This record gives sequence, C-alpha cells and structure tokens, in this order.
Amino acid sequence: MTEPKLAILDEPTAGLDVNNAQEIRRLVKGIAKQGTTILLSSHNMLEVEFLCDRIALISEGIIIEEGTPKSLMEKHNAKNVEEVFTKVVK
Repeated sequence: MTEPKLAILDEPTAGLDVNNAQEIRRLVKGIAKQGTTILLSSHNMLEVEFLCDRIALISEGIIIEEGTPKSLMEKHNAKNVEEVFTKVVK
C-alpha cells in the first residue's frame, strides 16, 4: 500500500500460519500508527480485540453492540471480546 488514508481489510490473516499472521498484525498496527484508518472485518474476535480501537458487533446485518474492546468487556463482564460476542449474538 502507498500510504492510503483508508485501508479496508477483510479477514487479513485467514489461512495464514501463526508466524505470517503475526507479521500481518504487526504491519496493520504500524500502518494505523502512521495515520491510516483501518476498517477490519473478521470472525476472529481475539484478533479484533488485539488490532482494533473501536469495534462494532454485527448480527444479521444489524450493529448490536459497539465501543472499545475494554468498554464492551466491562459492560458484559467478559474476559475478552470473543466472550462478549457469544453473550450478545444469539
């Protein structure tokens, strides 16, 4: 990428081994720190928690919950975003 203002990523680490997935996550974090807005779509809630400052949980096309990972975990008394997801998406 050549320093875009917005990068849209759909399942950026799907199908990658652990080492390559970690490298992609490092790259994504680095790009975000340089000022690029990242829109990330993923089913991997632990990856979402690690990479995202704000998240929206979507079920059947409707945003059912949104906020920072920390605020959502506190609100739903959960250990991680994956647990929040299982509590709010039925």
